[in-house]
Amino acid sequence: MSRLAGIVAVALAAALAGAAVAQDVAGPAVGPAVEPAAQIKQLGEQRKTLDSERRALKKQLDGVEDKLAKSPELADLKTAYDEAQKAHDKNKKENPELADARKLRDEADDVCDKAVEVLPEAQAAEAADKAYDDARHALPEYKARNEAREAAYKLSRDDPGYPAARKVYEEAKAAYDAKKYTLPEYEAYRKAEKALSEARRILPEYKAYKDADKAYRSVYDRVTAPTRKVRDEARKAYEAKLKELVKADPEGARIHGQIKDLEDQIDAIKDKVKALKKK
Repeated sequence: MSRLAGIVAVALAAALAGAAVAQDVAGPAVGPAVEPAAQIKQLGEQRKTLDSERRALKKQLDGVEDKLAKSPELADLKTAYDEAQKAHDKNKKENPELADARKLRDEADDVCDKAVEVLPEAQAAEAADKAYDDARHALPEYKARNEAREAAYKLSRDDPGYPAARKVYEEAKAAYDAKKYTLPEYEAYRKAEKALSEARRILPEYKAYKDADKAYRSVYDRVTAPTRKVRDEARKAYEAKLKELVKADPEGARIHGQIKDLEDQIDAIKDKVKALKKK
């Protein structure tokens, strides 16, 4: 049965200079003539910029971690972690009690799916889904979004024209997203899906599936607990040592400090927004 496909938005804002961001956050107070809603919007834009910078710095930190992960000091801990993970995965895959519970859960799921397929609400939901797809695909905003996305994706991130192309795509996508949810077909689709969900929940086959799933989860938690505990302890030891090495690394320490500074600025923005919302 078809379902509304989510549109994956992968949008990275252009990074501004750290000093400029700090000035934006801690700069002159907004005049009393500016409404709280406008101030909140302005602060929201500042936070987006800071979040973008933080993500970029965390990617740099990932690079430092990848480099230090090859350190001889981590070799034994990494081996222990890898072996614990393999043992845990094998337990999940081969434990006979868990395999039986999984089989019962999957069989109940198949029976439930077949019962749902013949519901009149399922036929109505499928028709509504198709009508909505046809309506949104006919939008000029849909065509513009696709063309802008194709133009942006043809460029590498290092291309001078990429930031502008990416901005055009993001604006086109926002326009399309805003428009498609105003379509009457979308409201009809949403109502049809809700009706189907309600009809599904009262099926005896659905209750049987939920019971089987609950039983499976119970068995899963119990039989995988020993190997999961060993795996988690090995991972904790490995990550603690890696974190120690990163903080001792000059580049890692620098990036950590920059991330902390950005997070302090983000927290300051959150506090300002909370105060403004109380007005």
